[in-house]
Amino acid sequence: MSSPLDLTSILAVKLWLNSALGSGVPSVPSAPVIVVNTNVALAIAAGSQAVTPGSMANIAVGTNLAIDQNMPQEIVTVTAVSSTTFTAVFAMAHAAGATVVLSTDALLPDLITDASAWWIRQTGRGPQNNSIPALSPYVQPVSYTENYDGSGSETQYLRNFPIQSVASLIVNGATIPQSTGQPQTAGWAIDSSGKCLVMINPGFFPGFTGNPGWGGGMGFYPTTFGSGYKFFSGNQNVQVQYTAGFSGVPQDVFQAITEIVALTQKSRAWLGLRTEAMAAGGGTVTYDNLVIPKRAQRVLEFYSRRAIVG
Repeated sequence: MSSPLDLTSILAVKLWLNSALGSGVPSVPSAPVIVVNTNVALAIAAGSQAVTPGSMANIAVGTNLAIDQNMPQEIVTVTAVSSTTFTAVFAMAHAAGATVVLSTDALLPDLITDASAWWIRQTGRGPQNNSIPALSPYVQPVSYTENYDGSGSETQYLRNFPIQSVASLIVNGATIPQSTGQPQTAGWAIDSSGKCLVMINPGFFPGFTGNPGWGGGMGFYPTTFGSGYKFFSGNQNVQVQYTAGFSGVPQDVFQAITEIVALTQKSRAWLGLRTEAMAAGGGTVTYDNLVIPKRAQRVLEFYSRRAIVG
């Protein structure tokens, strides 16, 4: 994978496309699938250069390679190889870490990264300001510091899940301790769903004499049923530092992104085309205008954040 955001791979996309064109059985491709997917360790200067990639797999004399992504990308032809290097003539300079793929796959790294970033936004994950993150919570757990409007209850849903750990929780300026042990002590805990924090208030707090609210510097709130912790209603009055995400791309997400990218790659051949007449009166072919496959849409809905109404 060429980006830490990537939720699938070039190989997976090519295997999916190849099986769709061949036997129709994903495990039985219609032809061998050749993949070059590596990076260069050092910067490349313009001109004839010997380059050391991370892997020389499937790179041979005459192989056409796409170097880099987006605007610096160019296609070069390999003129010589050794066990660790390939030589080609470069029209442009490239920074260290530039991607190296087959020229026929030149668009796939960008398509994969774009679809992966889109998935983060569509499911409501990542940074609160919706910027493109450096790391994906679908690839690995990521640390976040976020502010929320207090829910007014003992439950506060967070933007990213599953929640793995919490470094600190501050409500109305008071630091809330973690609830620990059995019997439970007062404080916050991660809900079993992994999507929210809950306040644990195991009973009354005898001797509390503070005023309503965060009185007496104790961080307790006297409720109808006794004193306890709460996510008070307010504007940006809850701050939480936490880590959330998956330890590896979930299999259903991997497959969904694979199919989304494969559909995008395949549909380039019939942009704007809805119906095509077959030769010798063999009928017509009608193309679907889906943006994403229906199966991928169901996976997207499962991982999307939901607003709590009530």
